Amino acid sequence: HDAMWEVGVGHVGPLLLEVLREVLTQTEINEHNSLLSDRTFLVKATKALRAKAVVEERAQCVPNDLHCLPLLTTFRVPEAVHARLPAIIDAVIARSAPGPSGPASGADDVPRP
Repeated sequence: HDAMWEVGVGHVGPLLLEVLREVLTQTEINEHNSLLSDRTFLVKATKALRAKAVVEERAQCVPNDLHCLPLLTTFRVPEAVHARLPAIIDAVIARSAPGPSGPASGADDVPRP
């Protein structure tokens, strides 16, 4: 348990917020059917990211750790959005990567219904 607090979230923190922003823009999301903007979700999400890094014996979170987020969204978002979450995460990671498919491209490839 103590090892988890030594893991750095680093540049994955802003990616987590970007995934959250993208999920909140999905048409099925509204204030009555989702529980994503609460502080508890963000605290639990960073704990899950850190735990994944600890399990994989790393001292720093990496972007692919974001793929643990569906474990937290099962009952927090509509089923259709939950099903698209892996693709949303992939799109956010791809946009953050350097090179032609990274931030400079300006492409919006986040899945929409």
